[in-house]
Amino acid sequence: MLHVMIRLPVVMLSPIIPGLSIWIEVPLIILLLMLLYVFVLLKLVRRFFHFPAPAFIGRGLDSRPRKRLQPPSMIIEALGLESGMAVLEIGCGPGTFTLDVAKAVAPDGIVYAVDIQEKMLDQLRTRMKGQSVENIMPILADAEGRIPLESETCDRAFSVTVLPEIPDRVKALAEIGRILKTGGLYGDAELVIDPDWPLPRTVKKWAEAAGLKHQSMRGNPLRYVLVFSK
Repeated sequence: MLHVMIRLPVVMLSPIIPGLSIWIEVPLIILLLMLLYVFVLLKLVRRFFHFPAPAFIGRGLDSRPRKRLQPPSMIIEALGLESGMAVLEIGCGPGTFTLDVAKAVAPDGIVYAVDIQEKMLDQLRTRMKGQSVENIMPILADAEGRIPLESETCDRAFSVTVLPEIPDRVKALAEIGRILKTGGLYGDAELVIDPDWPLPRTVKKWAEAAGLKHQSMRGNPLRYVLVFSK
C-alpha cells in the first residue's frame, strides 16, 4: 500500500505530451486555454458588434507569421493576376497584401486600395514609399457606401479577413460587383484564427445575394480563398 501511495503522485504528474517536461507542459496548456478563452470571447463580441481592426495593430497584421498563414500568393494565383490589370482591394489596412498584388500587376496595372481608416492608409503610403511602389491608389471610403470609382472599372477585386467586419456584407458585395467589369472576379480570403471567420457556405450565401456567382475555392475550409464572378 505504501509503495502505491508513493508512486501515485508520479503517475499524476506524468506529461500528457510524451517527451515534454511537465514543467513546460503545464504552463503551455494554461497559455493555450487562456488564448482559447480570449478567442471565444472575441467571437462572442464580434457576433454582435462589427468594426474594422484598429490601426494600431497594423504592424501585427503585416507580420511574417501572418503572411505565412495567409501568403499573398494565394490571392494572386486564385485570381490569376497579370500585368496590366486594374484591381480593387477592400480593407487594405497597412498593405499586407496590397504591395504584392501591385507588383503582380505592374508595370501597367493599378490597385485601388480602399480602407475606412486614414491611419491605415498612412501606413500603406509609408510602405509604398519604402518599397518604391507607385501603382497603388489609396482611397478613403466605406465599402457599404459608394466607393468613388466608376462602374465597370476593375478586372479583379479582393478582400482578406475583412468582409465579416462589415455590418452589411451584401451591400458591400453589391458595390464590389458594381465596380467589377462584366466577367471580372472577386476573391474573399478567410482564416480560421480570425475572430470573424465565417464558414465558406456563409460567404457564398452573402455573395449570391449580391448577384455574384461562385466559381472556385483555393485552400481548405480553415484557410481559403473563395472566387466569385460578376
